[in-house]
Formats: sequence, C-alpha cells, structure tokens
Amino acid sequence: MKIMHITETVTGGIASYLDEIVERQVQEFGISNIRFVVPEGSAGELKRVPHCTIMPFTRRRRGIFSFIHYAYQVFNIVKAENPDIIHAHSTFAGLASRLLFGGKRHVRLVYCAHGWAFLQNTASWKKTLYANIESILGHYTDVFINPSKNELRKSAAAGISQEKSLLIYHGIGERRGELKKLGFPTDRLNLLFVGRFDTQKGFDILFEAMKKLTALPCHLYVIGASVLEKVEYESNSNVTFLGWLPRDELDSYYNAVDAIVMPSRWEAFGLTALEAMRNSVAVIASTAGALPEVVSTNETGLVYPYNNAECLAETLAALDRETLAIWGANGFKRYRDLFTAERMNNELIALYRCLVERADVRTLRTSEVCQPGVAK
Repeated sequence: MKIMHITETVTGGIASYLDEIVERQVQEFGISNIRFVVPEGSAGELKRVPHCTIMPFTRRRRGIFSFIHYAYQVFNIVKAENPDIIHAHSTFAGLASRLLFGGKRHVRLVYCAHGWAFLQNTASWKKTLYANIESILGHYTDVFINPSKNELRKSAAAGISQEKSLLIYHGIGERRGELKKLGFPTDRLNLLFVGRFDTQKGFDILFEAMKKLTALPCHLYVIGASVLEKVEYESNSNVTFLGWLPRDELDSYYNAVDAIVMPSRWEAFGLTALEAMRNSVAVIASTAGALPEVVSTNETGLVYPYNNAECLAETLAALDRETLAIWGANGFKRYRDLFTAERMNNELIALYRCLVERADVRTLRTSEVCQPGVAK
C-alpha cells in the first residue's frame, strides 16, 4: 500500500500532525511507500519526516495562477508515484487533489481540512461559497476526516456527506528529550501562550486582558510571532515575548508554567492544549471550536466566552496554583485516555486498509477504532 500526503503548507499544526503520523506509517507500510508533497524549503519544519520521503514543489504567493501551477506540480508528482491513497491536508491541497484525482478508481482520496474554511471568521457569503464548494467536492472524496465533534457537526450542517465522514481526534506522542530548568519566579502565577499573533489565535484578546492584571502577581510568557498579519505589541511589564522557539524546546516551557492560555476565535482542534496536557499543565481556553471538547472545564482547566478580554482577565485573576496543579494532573490522564498518537495512528491505518480493500468505511463506525461523533 502506498500513501501520499499532499499539503499546500506545513506551517504550524499540519507539521506537528505529519510528524506524529510518519513513524508509524513507515513502520507499517515501509519507507518506500510513504510520500509527503510539501513546499520546497519547508522540510526543516518536519522534524521526523525522512528526507527521502519528501516530494517538494515550488510555492508562489497565493492566487489563481499560483494555484494552477501548484495543481500542475501535484498532478505530475502523483502520476509518477502512483499511490493507492492520497491523504490531502488543508483547503488548497484538498481542492487540487480532488479536482485532479477525485473519483478515480485507482486511488482513494482522504481529506482533512484541519479546520473547515466555512467556519473561519469571514464574510457570510464566503462561508456559504466555501460550504457549497466542499459539498460539491464531496462527490469526489472517499472519506472526510474531522478532528473534533464540533467539526463533524458543522460539516453536517453545511451539507457535507456524513456517510463519508469520520471523527478521528488528533493525538500526540509522549514527550521526548530532556527538559531544561528555566527558573521562572515562583512567587507569581506563570502563564504561557504559544502560537501566531493572527486574528484566529486571539492573542490581542489575551494581551488586553494582561493589561488589566498588572497589579497582580501574574506573568505571561509568549512563544510566537505574527505570521499572516503583521501586528506589533508594545512592551508590557507582565508580558515577556520570546519569539519562535524550536519545537523540541517547548516542553521545557510547558513544564515551567502553571497554565497555558488559548484565547482563539476559532479552532478546529487545538494541538497546543494536548502539548500542555501531556506535560500536566492546566489549560485556560476560549469556547471557540473544539476547545471545549479538549478541555474539561473545572477538571483539566477552564473555558471562558471567546472574544471577551474582560471575562478572560477575570478568569485569570481568580486562578490559584494549587487548583491549577490538580487540573494539570487530570489533564495528563485525559491526554493518555483520549489523545495519544498511538490511538490516532491506529485509527488512520484501519481507515487506509478499509479503503484499499474496498470495504465500506461505514463498517468502521461500529468498531472500536473509529466512530463518528463518539470520543474514544
């Protein structure tokens, strides 16, 4: 069985996702049967993907001619490699893959949007357009993978075939490497934000909340920067900006803080929450998207109404280290029960085998492997 993963970008969560699935798939199918179509020069973002499995393409600034050039390259790569399964990741990769190869008998097509475009914070007419496009392309898709119940429910409401839709929660592997002792002060609550400063991730909301907490023993460490939107933030006495850090250093920072904060405006899943829970750290998250599924409020952290800096400030002001430690311990158990890479990989491999054997994927719904709408 030959699997080809097709992307248009590997920034952020997609890179983490591919790193979590590659080792198991190489072990299961052999290194010569796993391929990753990724932007030229992006291999450095994939820490565990063997270089020999990468099929690079040249990427241009997004636009209609750029997309045509991208699709042409994807067509040639797929034609040369002749995979049994194409697993497309994110909107543009899913669009190109399904327009080129959807409905072909010699290849089965799996698509994970990693966040439906019609759920983003955009104009209503765009949401309707994106939903209609996805519904039409559903005729050329063998399986839709949804990383959360929220995505599954919203896809059903948008008219996407639920006969072809599966829930497979994202998962991450156990922590690797040694931790560095960072020596953060213990006479205050230490908080952490990890991610882009773009509208989706809601850092501006968190920054405004921190301005209201300057009189309290509370400090925020920030790992990240602007990516899609160029935004600058002035210095603040209770906020320390660290910039982007290597992924293998993040666990040290998770372990040095009392809680992480995820003020997202929309979120398909939220891998940062899993990284925190793996390190026994409480998660303070907005009610956006799938975050209330990942974070069990008053058990592994708290959720608060999204897009509300005042409410977030009140939530942070009420935190105490003892409760956060209990939530962090509970979070580690929740991670081990629901969100491991082993569980995710078992479900993906079962799906691939089902597709190649031309079995009805609906049989997976009653198995212990994949059940749409049911958390494992």
